[in-house]
Amino acid sequence: MKITKLSRRQTQIIVITAGLLLFLITIVYSVKTDIKAVARQMDETLKYVKEQCYITDIMKHPKQKV
Repeated sequence: MKITKLSRRQTQIIVITAGLLLFLITIVYSVKTDIKAVARQMDETLKYVKEQCYITDIMKHPKQKV
């Protein structure tokens, strides 16, 4: 089996390509993680707003005793 030595240019291309690939993987992972965090925060905010609307509605329209 013949082992060929890579030229300096080929080595640079391989290293740059590997770096860009790792960079893209990191970006995709970060975006997915952030989207999940935002969705979770939006759910909590929506729940809080619903509770506040419910409480306000109860205060504005208390049940009348018969």
